[in-house]
Amino acid sequence: MGSRTIKDFPTDPIEIECKQCGRHRRYRKATLIEKYGSDVVLPNLLRLITKATGWDRLVPRE
Repeated sequence: MGSRTIKDFPTDPIEIECKQCGRHRRYRKATLIEKYGSDVVLPNLLRLITKATGWDRLVPRE
């Protein structure tokens, strides 16, 4: 079975926390679906959010 999509995620809002940088945000499912589509899988969603917010430049890559 593949990764969960936004529409499959059980809670609203969706909470995202980065243990590396300490950032924590809540996002409404409807807003995420509007911006990224309902079929985006959660690992890809995390990459899209970090890129859109600039967080990807703040966390060292492994």
